[in-house]
Amino acid sequence: MKFALPVKSAEGPDVEVLSTFEGAPYLAILTLSEEGVKVDFFENPASSRSEIAQFLLSLGVKKVVFPSAKPLVKSALNQLGIEVVDRSFRTLKEAVYALF
Repeated sequence: MKFALPVKSAEGPDVEVLSTFEGAPYLAILTLSEEGVKVDFFENPASSRSEIAQFLLSLGVKKVVFPSAKPLVKSALNQLGIEVVDRSFRTLKEAVYALF
């Protein structure tokens, strides 16, 4: 299972998780496997919601942590097969412990 979170930097587990994907400088992709949780950081390659969604789909992301998502955005992501997790986290480490 893969989760995506918008983050302020790519500097490790204490990085700040942001409340929106648009304008986030980096994306953290959390992958759960038998070996544990793997974290990959990517520079946010897009500025629009649809470009970000397409990028996440290309990485195999099935869930996004997006506490401020409006109903229309949630619906659009759900139609693409991406589930929106409406939770807020301060740090990436906090998100990893809560989600897994």
